[in-house]
Amino acid sequence: MPISVSREREQLKAHRTLQIYRSVKSRGRTQVEAGAILGIKQPHVSFVMRYGAGNFSIEQLMDSLIALGRDVETLDIRIAGQICSAL
Repeated sequence: MPISVSREREQLKAHRTLQIYRSVKSRGRTQVEAGAILGIKQPHVSFVMRYGAGNFSIEQLMDSLIALGRDVETLDIRIAGQICSAL
């Protein structure tokens, strides 16, 4: 994967992670509550909120935002010659 594509993917993941963090905090949810909504355990929520997306895919992060009730807009991102639908 070219460096610029990898960088763009990581920037998108970082942006989505920040949106998740803000959504959880703004609604006053605990990490346990957020984990129940997202279908993941509290330590995974903690990891995302403290350190970033890690091994979570862009799609998983987008699904998490939707589960948290966030409105997300759809755009197409060209990654490594493929169209990847991202929210």
